[in-house]
Amino acid sequence: MDKATLLKEALELVTGDRNETHGDAREQLGHTAAFWSVYLGVHITSEQVAVCNILQKVSRSCHGRTNLDDARDIIGYAAIWGELMEEPDA
Repeated sequence: MDKATLLKEALELVTGDRNETHGDAREQLGHTAAFWSVYLGVHITSEQVAVCNILQKVSRSCHGRTNLDDARDIIGYAAIWGELMEEPDA
């Protein structure tokens, strides 16, 4: 698959029906951050959740479990992370 197609597919994922299915990315990552914060006993931000999700996808590739879905997800999480950095959590 060429990079333009991969980028287009990732764009569709983060701007398309997933927002309708899963809700706003900032809100959903904020919920995850709140759960992780309680569980880990440290403050976690939605930006950190986006980065950790990227790292999880990279970790899979280190163990031979790579697929194009992981690449799309990494691109999508990176775009969401960039958006979140514009208005960081408090």
